[in-house]
Amino acid sequence: MESNHKPQLTAKDFFLQIGIIVALYVFAISFITFLFEIINYSFPDRLAGFADPYSYSIRFAISTLVVSFPILLFLLNILSKDLLKNVAKRELALRRWFIYLTIFITSVTVAVDLIVLVHTFLGGEITTRFILKVIAVGFVALSIFGFSFRDLRGDFFVKPKSRKISLWATSIIVISLVVWGFVVVGSPNHFRNLRDDSQRVNDLQNIQQELLYKYQNEGALPNSLSELEDKFSGYVVATDPKTGEAYGYKGPAALATTTLTFELCANFAEKTEDLAGRGDYSNGYSVSYPSKDMYYDPTFGNSNWNHEAGVACFQRTIDPIKYPVNPPAPRPL
Repeated sequence: MESNHKPQLTAKDFFLQIGIIVALYVFAISFITFLFEIINYSFPDRLAGFADPYSYSIRFAISTLVVSFPILLFLLNILSKDLLKNVAKRELALRRWFIYLTIFITSVTVAVDLIVLVHTFLGGEITTRFILKVIAVGFVALSIFGFSFRDLRGDFFVKPKSRKISLWATSIIVISLVVWGFVVVGSPNHFRNLRDDSQRVNDLQNIQQELLYKYQNEGALPNSLSELEDKFSGYVVATDPKTGEAYGYKGPAALATTTLTFELCANFAEKTEDLAGRGDYSNGYSVSYPSKDMYYDPTFGNSNWNHEAGVACFQRTIDPIKYPVNPPAPRPL
């Protein structure tokens, strides 16, 4: 006689299913974001904007992948063991609802992906990076669709090894891409070096501005940077953010040149990288980041501050017409 007993949904079942669906969607979104950023970086487009030199999006996507993917595997493993012991739970309404929801979302994603591809092709805007992004979205969506569909049919219970093979293959792909991401964008030490170099250039820009003020107020450049320090205003010449050493300076006397030429030097950890076109698009316009006047970084700084790794010097000559000497203020009577 056939039993009409229906599986009961427990708190464990509910939160396990919720945890899996959340971890799956977070993983999928971060994985696609990661692929998009890597594609942008690897295939620059002259119509795109500048890439973020500190690769915030890629680093955040990697961080999310590193956390969400092991959680997803852990929860799937718990669920698999539970369903092998309790066969009736395979028919839980909540579980089937979530599987159908995932199949529906991935099906719509693939359809939209194809529509965007055709629409972009008809508009003549096909680029390598766009095709790769379409492939990336299609790959992720179809992979999740295939896994969910096989899970719904019960294939993984008939052939448990096929489930393990699928998860191992996914793990290898994810780990390989994360390693690739570190190779492309650099290690944490690389980003630390970029921040140090950003501060160095910012310091040199400030010193250059003080030298200009000095010239405009006194009609001459100093022989050393210590002459710029002012106890009244509290200005102190900056030093290297990592070593604390003074920045290099050569005035007119040391250069044996005109009285309006000087040279500033610093020891940089990294070379200036060209990140033009490695960003994304924003409604047909380049993505904008904070102004280079707010702070320097290797992307937004102008070419006057490009440098190689190691000691780099920047020679400047003040234009007396553009920057005339200020007339002295009248003495009080």
